[in-house]
Amino acid sequence: MDMSMLPGPASGQHTDERKPRSPQRDQLIRDRYLTGETLASIGAAFGISAERVRKIVKKFGLDKRNAGLAIRNVGRSQAQQRVPYSVRVYGCSEQELRAIPDEQRLAFLQQRTNARRAAGMSWELSLTQWAGLWKASGKWAQRGQGPFKYGLCRVDPAGPYAISNVRVARNHEAAMRGRDLKSAARRRQSLRQARHEKWIREMARILKKSVATDARQAEPVDRQ
Repeated sequence: MDMSMLPGPASGQHTDERKPRSPQRDQLIRDRYLTGETLASIGAAFGISAERVRKIVKKFGLDKRNAGLAIRNVGRSQAQQRVPYSVRVYGCSEQELRAIPDEQRLAFLQQRTNARRAAGMSWELSLTQWAGLWKASGKWAQRGQGPFKYGLCRVDPAGPYAISNVRVARNHEAAMRGRDLKSAARRRQSLRQARHEKWIREMARILKKSVATDARQAEPVDRQ
């Protein structure tokens, strides 16, 4: 039987099972896995599957609990530990965080979460900035839901929650201002559309007049 007529491996298919096992290669794979490299990237480097890499490192007693993912997680946790919790979560120092009551901390986190869940809303306020706005307004006791309660709203609804774009106001005032801004935006859009349509009509009139003039000039002159 002609062995050359047998089908070969498909393009991109791993052929590790046909290669002789190399202790040196297995040790290199082990060393790379101990540095935290992923099974997939190691497999791609050696032309074998991630599952084959997993079986090789398992012979050395390694898995995601003591190498690979575990090493990567240690690196991530060390990077996070370099940034204090108060800065990472609240954007302020530990001393500033201790000076703010738990009630305000929770309200800050809730509003920030709600803002980030909404499409296109960016949050740039720290806890100290947020609490300072409420303290300056003197309306913290009246904060809540309802038209006559107070809330922290944006001056420009299209802008972010930033210290220069927020204020404490009654909820119904903020809602009315939002409607007014939207109405003004619609009016500007209508005006631009009307100007555009007027420009199109004027250009069409000029073009029609030009075509008519060219047609008259092209007519033969009757000379008797």
